[in-house]
Formats: sequence, C-alpha cells, structure tokens
Amino acid sequence: MSEALGRVVATERRPNTPHEFHFWTAIDSPVGIGTIVRVDGAHPIDGHIPHIYGIVVEGFSYTDLQSPMHDVMGHDGSPTAAGFAATERAEIRLYTAAVLRQIPEEPLQPVPMGQVFLPMKPMCRSRSAWTGTSAKAQTLEFRSVSIARVVPTR
Repeated sequence: MSEALGRVVATERRPNTPHEFHFWTAIDSPVGIGTIVRVDGAHPIDGHIPHIYGIVVEGFSYTDLQSPMHDVMGHDGSPTAAGFAATERAEIRLYTAAVLRQIPEEPLQPVPMGQVFLPMKPMCRSRSAWTGTSAKAQTLEFRSVSIARVVPTR
C-alpha cells in the first residue's frame, strides 16, 4: 500500500460535493494541476469503502496570516528584512479536484473525509491517441477504473 500524501478537508465555505473535493498536502508533495488522485473514504457505505478518483484542477497556498498587511508590518515594510524574522510561517497547500469516478457509483454522495493517494500503477497498458486540437488524450486503466484526461502538448 502506498503512503498517503494528503487528507480530504471540507469547510463551510468550501464544502465537498459529489463532483468536487478539496484536500491538503505537504509543501513537497508531488501533486500539481492535472495530477490524478484517489481518495479512500474512512467509513464503509453498504459494506464497501468508497474510492473516489479525481483530477486536480486548482491549487492554493496558505499561511496563518489574516491579511497581507500583517506580513508587511512584520518585516518593517521591507521584503529584504524577511530573512531576519524570528519564526518561519507555517504554509500549507490546498488543492481542489474534479471527481472523475466514484466507487461504488450508487448512491452518488459528496466526497467523504479520507486519505488522498496517487492511484495505483496501471494494471493494463496505457493507450493514447491524438486529437485534432493539439492535445494528447490519455486513458489509464487502474484495475476496474478507466480514467480519461486531456493533456495539453507543447
């Protein structure tokens, strides 16, 4: 089993839905826009642990600051004074992912709290094809899950 790289989080301002969820990771996590991730729910539904596959569509970086003005005042208005701070601010990364597939598919529910992983290595060969929009379409099969995404080419 691979090591968890994040945890699902939901707040009143950013609740999880059946189509979108949020999770946090460490700063050095291998997650970025376009990364496919898997959520393993913490509690069984009808005797099955839910597995949700998603693609990262947005990323945020947070500190404990209420306002950027607090950082300016904390460094006496000088960006070069940042190296002389008494402490280093804690920083987290928060990502939003669009749901690609939920297992089990019914009942369709908001994404539950749980750990976030990179999906298992493909069990089948990877198939790819070119589309007419100069983007590469990729389909990866993870055991019984087929996930498609479009990756822009350079």
